[in-house]
Amino acid sequence: MVLTGAGILVAQKLCDLEIRSTERSLVSLTTLLSEQADRSMQAMEVIQLDVARELASARSSADRSFASLGSSTAMHDKLRASVSALPQVKEISIIDLQGRTINSSIDRPADKESSRPSFLEDLGRDPSERTIIVAGTARPDGSGLDLIVAHRIADIDGQSVGYMIGAVDLRYFERLYARVSPDEADVISFVHTDLTMLARHPRPPGAIGRKVPPLKWMRVQGAERPTSGVERMTTPIDGQDRIVAAQLMEHYPIIMGTSRTISATLTPWRAQTLPLTATVALLVGGVFFIVRIAKAQLRAQERLASSSAAQAAAEERASADRRLRDEYARFGTALDSMSQGVLLLDHESRLVVLNARMTELFDIPPLLREAGSPLDVLLRQIIASMSKAEGERLSDILAASVRESRPAALVCDLTDGRIVGVTTATVPSGGIVCTFEDITERHRAQAMIAHMAHHDALTGLPNRVLLQEATGRLLAERGRTPMDGGGGALLLLDLDGFKQVNDVHGHPLGDALLRAVAARLSALIAAPDVLARLGGDEFAVVRFGQDEEADAVRLAERIVSALGTPFVIEGVHLSIGTSIGVARADVADGSPETLLRNADIALYRAKASGRRTWCLYQPQMECENRERRRLEEDLGCALEKGQFELHYQPIVGAASRAVTGYEALLRWRHPTRGLVPPAEFIPICEETGLIREIGSWVLQRACEDAAGWLPGLRVAVNLSAVQFREKELVAVVERALARSDLPAKLLELEITESVLLRDDLTNLEILKALHRMGVSIIMDDFGTGYSSLNYMRCFPFDKIKIDQTFVRNLSNGSQGVAVMRAAIALGHALGITVLAEGVETVEERDFLVAEGCDELQGYLFGRPERIMDARRRSVDRHPPASFRNRRSA
Repeated sequence: MVLTGAGILVAQKLCDLEIRSTERSLVSLTTLLSEQADRSMQAMEVIQLDVARELASARSSADRSFASLGSSTAMHDKLRASVSALPQVKEISIIDLQGRTINSSIDRPADKESSRPSFLEDLGRDPSERTIIVAGTARPDGSGLDLIVAHRIADIDGQSVGYMIGAVDLRYFERLYARVSPDEADVISFVHTDLTMLARHPRPPGAIGRKVPPLKWMRVQGAERPTSGVERMTTPIDGQDRIVAAQLMEHYPIIMGTSRTISATLTPWRAQTLPLTATVALLVGGVFFIVRIAKAQLRAQERLASSSAAQAAAEERASADRRLRDEYARFGTALDSMSQGVLLLDHESRLVVLNARMTELFDIPPLLREAGSPLDVLLRQIIASMSKAEGERLSDILAASVRESRPAALVCDLTDGRIVGVTTATVPSGGIVCTFEDITERHRAQAMIAHMAHHDALTGLPNRVLLQEATGRLLAERGRTPMDGGGGALLLLDLDGFKQVNDVHGHPLGDALLRAVAARLSALIAAPDVLARLGGDEFAVVRFGQDEEADAVRLAERIVSALGTPFVIEGVHLSIGTSIGVARADVADGSPETLLRNADIALYRAKASGRRTWCLYQPQMECENRERRRLEEDLGCALEKGQFELHYQPIVGAASRAVTGYEALLRWRHPTRGLVPPAEFIPICEETGLIREIGSWVLQRACEDAAGWLPGLRVAVNLSAVQFREKELVAVVERALARSDLPAKLLELEITESVLLRDDLTNLEILKALHRMGVSIIMDDFGTGYSSLNYMRCFPFDKIKIDQTFVRNLSNGSQGVAVMRAAIALGHALGITVLAEGVETVEERDFLVAEGCDELQGYLFGRPERIMDARRRSVDRHPPASFRNRRSA
């Protein structure tokens, strides 16, 4: 009975240990997966909220500023770049109150009416309480569900102007769970709080979209309702008896669940207890057999006194002893077959049983495996494979478990990299049983999930989550003591020219470039500083230090220099750069969000200053930024309100001085500001994408005006590099010519080098198509770029316009004269008409005429004016004295 009871007790203890171990494993895995999914969705929501704040300045959904800003090319590029860094995000889109998609990270759709998504009704029903909706929606191909995260965009008065819609690709999570699932019998599920199954691995037919029953903790009502739990239940999808762990995400109405079948949970236990049970049964049978033999021997001794009878009894006893030894051998075999190391100690902490797995784990010599070996001697061998601190921790816990007769559980790290789980349980007769299990692979899978929640998948750098933690530490340490100096700064980086690399060479090469950039930046950053990738081509550095301004500026200069050095990726030479915004920690209001916004404002200023540079945030930039936003709002409705107008500056033949045409120059007559200089509003139009719509209007109006001029007068129109991103540019030009009846040969289109620097192959094809129509193409600002000569070789320009800076340098001596002569001679050698702009004095005119320049333009011949004023001006008479030495604005 004692052996039977001991066997049952050991088997029951092993079963309980296996179930508790599975529960702990599932709870740990659920917590990690829940955190990873929560961080993944937060990464998308950061982008949504950032865009929503940018769009919140619109006065209403009908206001042109919302439509123009929301549908701009710059906004599309921002969405596309942000989403490209988040593999879990399928799409982020902007829709108006009527349900029209006005922009998206995938395509830039035309405004068209579409059915209003039903889940948005909750956002519109009670705007004061609902700002976010999370819902599952069926994919068009019927392959499952996408998770939708919808935000309401509200103006400064709290009125809805539109919505930000983010679609999470749940297949991303299913693929991830397939990689990290510890066991084939495990299920990892993604469930909405309304108990709709959103994603599941593995996924049997009909599982997605199905309602599942709640766990017990989910039925609890009120403030005391828990957010997680583990229990045993029969799951309805596969009908299996399972241990189920579930946890509610911190920020979203999503429940993360993991489960394992009882059958799979107890498989190791059955493998261990089956031989144990058989052995115990054999031992019990052997004991009964021995007792029976003993009784028979006693009776035989009483009956037989002869030596032959005594000899027979002795032989019988020897046979019974052999059988008992065999049964003990089978018991040892059963213990040795267990996957866990087992150590059984008596009430005096002396060894009773130690199996082979224990010997393998800790290389225990034969002498210490003998029964009766003291625990302290065994422990010295076990902790020899651990660090000193880890060994002391294990010794203390085991000693307490023996002393207080209570169970314990812990995880120990071995010096060779293995991780061992240790559990102890008390035995009724006194002593303890200890199990040691190698859980290295399980911990590696959990560590991988935890790493993915806090790091960028492409570069391995920290993501926005760790960046926010680092900025929080930076601000917490600011000014802690007078000696600290309140140091530290945040540097926000945006790569210049990265989009062109993606467009020309493809995303695989672009990804390789991002990894190379991360490696180059990592070489410049040392602990405790933190380098993070925010998404797309954006990086950030949290700089801890005392002299924050000088130190951060030096770092910014080193980064600009490092990234300005060309990269060689897969044999391709790539030249990019970076613009950096620097925000000191001592000018933030104490929140990471403000520090990030300040760095973003400084980054915008750096990009506006010509890129490939850095800018330090100053408080007055906030006011300038608000002023620019107001200008953006006014620009959004300027075309609709008829505030744009064209002024024309004459172009004259150098020899004849007769007007040969006019250049159309855009002007904005603001109702309160008056005429806004082009240098102030044209860059904003290009950044917001308004230049596409405005540029089309300029082309149409210039062609209509020129159609009414004297025969043979040409009109020159400037094209922005942004317009070349529009696939319909050729069609826009054709339409303008057709509607105005202007001959194509009278239209000249002026471009700068920036058109060809961006996706030059595609843009060259567009230029060739325009050229085939009969339109003349002019290289504007000739001589100011790096590759003008190369592009003249690649494309047959009809005319080059020598930049006015070279005309101004004519008065600086022989060098300016030599440069001008070389430019004119080059144009003539290539058979190209040469035009010089910025001519303002008679001396400049006479020199250019003498050198053979074909056409001239400048204040000497007329200022930009409205069409009627320009046509009335006579170019044959001498200009007023006030014009002769005035320079062009």
